[in-house]
Amino acid sequence: MDFVVGGYPDIENKLSEVDLLKVAALYGDKITLISPMYQLYDAITVNVNAKNNELAIVNSIIKLLPFCEMADSSFAEQSTPIYDFKNIVASKSYRNAPIKYKLETRRQLKQTYDEIMEKLNEILGADEINDINRLKRENRLIVQKFNNSSLVDDNFINEYIFSVSNSMKQAYPLLDHRLGDLITNYRNVIQDDISKIERKNIITSGLARKLMIELPAFDSASMDEIIDLRRELDRYLVRFRAAILTYSEEITVLPWDSEFDLNCEQVFIKHVEPAILELKEQVDDNRIYKNLFGSLLSDDKLKSFIGSVIISSATYISTNGTDTTINPELLAAGAFGLSELTKAGYKTSEKNKQIKRNNLYFYYKASDKYK
Repeated sequence: MDFVVGGYPDIENKLSEVDLLKVAALYGDKITLISPMYQLYDAITVNVNAKNNELAIVNSIIKLLPFCEMADSSFAEQSTPIYDFKNIVASKSYRNAPIKYKLETRRQLKQTYDEIMEKLNEILGADEINDINRLKRENRLIVQKFNNSSLVDDNFINEYIFSVSNSMKQAYPLLDHRLGDLITNYRNVIQDDISKIERKNIITSGLARKLMIELPAFDSASMDEIIDLRRELDRYLVRFRAAILTYSEEITVLPWDSEFDLNCEQVFIKHVEPAILELKEQVDDNRIYKNLFGSLLSDDKLKSFIGSVIISSATYISTNGTDTTINPELLAAGAFGLSELTKAGYKTSEKNKQIKRNNLYFYYKASDKYK
């Protein structure tokens, strides 16, 4: 089940799409991130310690100039020296310049670059950036690249909206309310209505998001914890997805409509809550069997008795020969003890299998993990 996560460009809320990425990381498989803000961060990231990287650093700084000009229109006049400096760094004369001069240039450039990145980490959120990079290292995340590199250009905005809209036809979309409204309006303008299949995928992913974020302490869980939990519960995910697909059929509105949360709440009360309660009761019942099994195993008298039966039987056989009849009372007593152990173990095993076959076992365990 592949997801696309769309990030709304908003520096007020840092990289708010990370919350959606956590949902996708726990519930989905491959994930595509369409995020103008992370695209900006990714585009200007360079290895400042690499050799002869002065031009790469200057180009990264230049990518930020349009934002500076938006914040202060007079900055356009001050940016000319930066382009002049780029021409110098790219020139043959700079490549042949004394190493002392080049080292000082690199030092100053690195200092400027580090200050910019520090500010960007503050604006976008260092933890949020780390979470995205962590998911990238897991090889489950694809970051959408844009042909138009200037984030304040109309062509970029058009490409961004088109990319999000088009991705809804290929994967399960996770979009925040603002982006969802934007895409809906865009579809209305171009007269490309959201299809039934797209609508079903949007509602299904929206319900999954709603259930995931309702998990205790899910919002404070790190991406590492989410990834570890997904690995632990991976084999139980298929049934849970089937349940979500079924429940989503009862929801008629899109996630960014005002009635969506209420619809999800009704589904939760009707289906999820009773199933989780039933699972909890089954798990509690199973603990009784486990305790019985454990108490039998820990019963020294029983184990000692069974042991003495086995030893006596073995001694009798070795002394009198295998064809000699063994004391039936002795065997019966031992068989009774072994039978009780076997029955308790069987009940525990069967009950455990039954519990794990429940469609919401994945959600129950995730909830239990974060309580």
